[in-house]
Amino acid sequence: VPNTTPERSALGGFSNGGHTVAVLLAGHDTFILQHFQAFYFVEGGFGPLAAHVLQEPAMKSCRFLLLRGDRAEAKPEPKMHLARALEYLAEEHHVDFTSIVMRGYGHELPKEYLSVLGQWVRGEKLSEAPKK
Repeated sequence: VPNTTPERSALGGFSNGGHTVAVLLAGHDTFILQHFQAFYFVEGGFGPLAAHVLQEPAMKSCRFLLLRGDRAEAKPEPKMHLARALEYLAEEHHVDFTSIVMRGYGHELPKEYLSVLGQWVRGEKLSEAPKK
């Protein structure tokens, strides 16, 4: 990836893209860790992130954003419980971890939250959660 600087570059994905990025982190991919310090996950990546990623010392210099919907799906509870466990782990290990619930949405990335994602990627203060 030409012209990336770890301090100004973010890597993330939606759904399976989020799972893929989380698997790369869980596998301690050295290329990824050398080129990125900010990682975002939209409706994906929960499970692989829980595989001891946030406990790794290398993650203390990284930022994480987790966006998840709360609209009832087949079984939203496991996803919510896992997200809360990740929040707890991040706090316990002093990792910069922002978790945002996209109220009233399911497995999607609404445009209102796309602007929040942009703010986070740029390192700006996040505005209030969008109203649906």
